[in-house]
Amino acid sequence: MNLRQIEIFRAIMLTGSVTDAARLLHVTQPGISRAARHLETSLGVSLFERQKGRLAPTQDALRLFAEIENMYRGVQSVQEFAQGLKRGEHARLRIVSSPSVGLRIVPHAIARLQQQLPGARFTLDVLAGQQLVEMLVNRQADVGVLAIQAEHPLLEVEVIGSVPLMCVFPESHELANKRSISAKDAAGYPFISFGRETYQGRLIGGVFDAAGLQIDPVVNVRFARTACAMVSAGAGIAFVDALTAEDARTSGIDYRPVRPATRVEIGLVRPRSLGLSSLGAAFFDQVKRLMRQ
Repeated sequence: MNLRQIEIFRAIMLTGSVTDAARLLHVTQPGISRAARHLETSLGVSLFERQKGRLAPTQDALRLFAEIENMYRGVQSVQEFAQGLKRGEHARLRIVSSPSVGLRIVPHAIARLQQQLPGARFTLDVLAGQQLVEMLVNRQADVGVLAIQAEHPLLEVEVIGSVPLMCVFPESHELANKRSISAKDAAGYPFISFGRETYQGRLIGGVFDAAGLQIDPVVNVRFARTACAMVSAGAGIAFVDALTAEDARTSGIDYRPVRPATRVEIGLVRPRSLGLSSLGAAFFDQVKRLMRQ
């Protein structure tokens, strides 16, 4: 049986007559009659008994109809599931993020999607750079939002913007008198930095290298938020991205832009081997909107 024959047989079974089946399918009555006879011939069994203009199904027809109805229920279930995906139901998104965006932009993007797609579910892991890359490469995450470089042949990266690098220092620090802070300005104070193997460490190291200066950090940290905590505690000053600096301002920290202007790139990342789901695309769209604000 092909799909058209199944459709015609089901219409006859539901309506009980060729005329009503033709009306249901918007085709001619002779066409339905020919299709019913051809189906019986091809199957080699009698499916209907003609009784005063109506078709009475045989036991074979009833058994066949039960199987077809099981199939239709399965198709309907698939259709309902697909519609649910469109509404955000059943949809899940595994997100990884670096702290600077994972503690600010990403939560707002998820919150907006929750309002639009209340059935969607999310997982968010805020991790260090190499861990994020490994999770995406190993397909342990669907998408990433990173304030780091993620160069890998198995990853697709879309840079969507950047934020300035800031010098953070305790409130009432003498650096507050300056409009911007150079590497030479920062060199006179205890400095909190990142390892040279990290994106932040290389970026900051480049600022000092360009000024012909060496960094001798009093403390090396992994996350910019940790650097701000050290600054708040009075351990020194640090260079961090503007998102982190703004968030830390409530903890007794002030900040100024680094001179010359240096920017931290924000990128959307996903495995090349995986297509982007509708929920993933919606999430990326929200992150882009928030970056433009």
